[in-house]
Amino acid sequence: MQRVRPVSITHPDHHVNVARRRAAEEQGAVFADQFENAANLRSGLPCSCRPPDVHLVRDIYDGVLRAQALFP
Repeated sequence: MQRVRPVSITHPDHHVNVARRRAAEEQGAVFADQFENAANLRSGLPCSCRPPDVHLVRDIYDGVLRAQALFP
């Protein structure tokens, strides 16, 4: 464990950058990058489940708007 001070993500001493650097320095260490990886990119690509999900959310949103109109 290493204490780091709060700094901008672009700063070399940001906790994510420190973790990435330490993983590169230590043999057998792995830096599990939550955001900048291929799986994260693929999760945002269109798939067969997208259209029903979009319609479901739209229907729920429409229902909330109608309820607000009926019960201001």
